[in-house]
Amino acid sequence: MSCVLIDVNKLKEINDAYGHQKGDEILKKLGQLILRNCRESDILVRWGGDEFLLLLPETGEEQARNLMKRIIGQSGEVTFSYGVVNGANYNSITEAVAAADKKLYSAKSRTLFSGKKVRG
Repeated sequence: MSCVLIDVNKLKEINDAYGHQKGDEILKKLGQLILRNCRESDILVRWGGDEFLLLLPETGEEQARNLMKRIIGQSGEVTFSYGVVNGANYNSITEAVAAADKKLYSAKSRTLFSGKKVRG
């Protein structure tokens, strides 16, 4: 199983500049986009204010990254960062999510400072 933690880039700035309604629209668009690309067995949950957790049973890290690349290609105005780990490498889902979170924030800092649209 792969574990993917996804975070909308600059949501606070969007909320501050355009209002929380615009931020909510972006979160809904991203959630719908992810769901359209998922299988019935995949699990997507809103994890935090601007984060989603995606659990992909019977999916390796490379397959998960390919899924995220496909979603990036369809994302339009919504930009996000993500971290992917293979859950089999951890003793619990809590450890896997923590590792995905570290990868997410590493990717997010590279994204925000590089000027690139999205990194994973």
